[in-house]
Amino acid sequence: MRFSLYTEKTVPQCLSSINTRMQAKETANRPALDGWIARNGEFSLKVTRPVVGKFQRTTRLKGQVERETGITVIRGIVPGGSSPRERVIGLGALAVVGVL
Repeated sequence: MRFSLYTEKTVPQCLSSINTRMQAKETANRPALDGWIARNGEFSLKVTRPVVGKFQRTTRLKGQVERETGITVIRGIVPGGSSPRERVIGLGALAVVGVL
């Protein structure tokens, strides 16, 4: 999934806000973030959360902060994973292989 966010903050203010959020302690409602920030405006964030039992899922976000015509634009991408239809096909294929 691609996204674009717009703000009136400057690029250094945006990167500072991202850094502050990465340094914040984990709470029950706010998971801990891991990642990096480059001086050219690129950044990457990663969060790991439990799904079921001991299984955990890691979600990664990669983005770029840049100034365009007086407004700061944050563009990024988060991999979407499989669609529900693709999951059903994969589980069906797994069942066929299991039966064979």
